[in-house]
Amino acid sequence: GRVSFSTVGKGTVGPSPVVGWVHGAVMWVVTGGTGWFAGARGLITSNFVASAQNDVVDNQFARLYLP
Repeated sequence: GRVSFSTVGKGTVGPSPVVGWVHGAVMWVVTGGTGWFAGARGLITSNFVASAQNDVVDNQFARLYLP
């Protein structure tokens, strides 16, 4: 199955305390889904860091409610 979602507001990104990196966050609202996720609702959050060399660490947390 798949989850459908849309962005909540605007994410944020800015300088990190670690030189050469930025950090940020974004949140999505789950609006539905297919298969196992049919009727899903909830939120997904992403906290990330990225370097100028395109290294990325992205930690996501999802809280899904299924009918």
